[in-house]
Amino acid sequence: MKTFPEWDRFSTDFLRVPTVGHFNDKFIINHFGSSVYQDEALKGKTTFQILTTERAQTEQTLKSIEMLGFEHIDLNLGCPSRKVNSHFGGAYLLSDLKGLKNILATIRKTFPHLFTVKMRLGYRDPSTFIDSLKLMEDEGVEAITIHARTRDQLYKGIADWDFIKTAVKTVNIPIIGNGDIWSVNDVKNIFERTGCHS
Repeated sequence: MKTFPEWDRFSTDFLRVPTVGHFNDKFIINHFGSSVYQDEALKGKTTFQILTTERAQTEQTLKSIEMLGFEHIDLNLGCPSRKVNSHFGGAYLLSDLKGLKNILATIRKTFPHLFTVKMRLGYRDPSTFIDSLKLMEDEGVEAITIHARTRDQLYKGIADWDFIKTAVKTVNIPIIGNGDIWSVNDVKNIFERTGCHS
């Protein structure tokens, strides 16, 4: 923030919510960054990113995060890692909307502050894209970042910004465009082509 004071948000690396046991406060603060945690200005502009599964201790972890004063959770539904996906987390959940609904409902019930999601277009393909967007909105997600590739594309090919444009027209919450944004001109182009909010 000191280098780029005009930036409105920063994000942590994702905290992988455990399936057994729970993290103590010190572990959570250290993951967030103890120096950032102690600086109210930095803390207020930093998003706590989590990665979880239907079997993980999501409710207990979020209660600890909330009690420590964090006010923005971002759920990672974009990670394409084979290891993460094989444990039913990250982008995998875009192929399991029933499981995703349960996770979203748990987060919204437990965490009373800003709740956002980052996602891809889908797992193997974009066939669940529209349903995923509507589900997130229905379950109380307040903004969605879209990396305009599927999980199977990884970082190959060209991000399909047309899906971001579709998302803007589909839901009534802010859409943040992502994918192949490397320059100021790219930023201008994605705003013009998609109507995304950020």
